[in-house]
Amino acid sequence: GIPHLRSHGRGDLLVRAQVVTPKDLTAEQKELLAQLADSLGTPSSPEEKGILDRIKDALG
Repeated sequence: GIPHLRSHGRGDLLVRAQVVTPKDLTAEQKELLAQLADSLGTPSSPEEKGILDRIKDALG
């Protein structure tokens, strides 16, 4: 963690990351992402819906 000021101890390091994921990709963009995943050895999986999306779908 980050050192406390005027102390020898270390504190917690809290990080907040905001990730924006586009949902509407062109065919070319999808192909480029697939190529990137292949080069990184990352398996590509279908998009999973979150709990809120599933609740919205169930309620109509």
